[in-house]
Amino acid sequence: MQASPLRAFLFILDSPKWPQNLLWLSLAALTQNMVIGTIFLFGYGAEMMRARVGIKGVVAPDIESGRLGDYFNQGIVPILAYLVFALPSSCVISVLVVVPAIALASFAESAQGDALPISLVLFVLVGVLIWCVLVVVMTMFLAVVLIRGMITQDFRRSFDIGWMLSFLKLMFVEMLLGMLVLVALSMVVVMLGMAILCVGVVPASGICSAAMLHLCCQWYEIFLSRGGEPVEGPLDDVVTADLIGR
Repeated sequence: MQASPLRAFLFILDSPKWPQNLLWLSLAALTQNMVIGTIFLFGYGAEMMRARVGIKGVVAPDIESGRLGDYFNQGIVPILAYLVFALPSSCVISVLVVVPAIALASFAESAQGDALPISLVLFVLVGVLIWCVLVVVMTMFLAVVLIRGMITQDFRRSFDIGWMLSFLKLMFVEMLLGMLVLVALSMVVVMLGMAILCVGVVPASGICSAAMLHLCCQWYEIFLSRGGEPVEGPLDDVVTADLIGR
């Protein structure tokens, strides 16, 4: 079983109601800056987790207007867990970037046009490399926290370091490659949206967000297929690995 970022982008077309689903995803993209859209998307992601859409051949549930309240309720815990992990991590990474940048700027100003020493240049390059690694690791942890939050619907249980580390141990390469391909495809989709009088950027953003959630569902199913520990949640009773082969 392998993850498919392309399938994550195309899953929306599996349903005959795809225009309706695309409309709701577009509205979510428009309101993401107000957090409302993100809560809705994470709630729909929880619905996809419940439906086991990560398994090849399983069609994602349609977004139903009569269940908007359910999506928002299901999205509260995941977004809180996501923010609690993301905000401090982002601050730490920012400090690791800003402090060396200020030091470098001060040194360059005091050098008065003299060439910077090779050791300083190497230090900066190593710093940039470390920053890139930290961003990748943080993004992976955020994805795992999001997966647990969507399944458990329990803020405290969203943070299980042992489970998260076991997930990353089994899925590190799969997640790294998947994220790289997802970013590349997202750029293509957004550029295509911009080509449609720029109006297409909104649905394109919605499709990209939904693709990320679908890819998380795929990662979880692959994790289970490799012997990973299933997560119990109120949305789907007990998630068991024996459903992988259905």
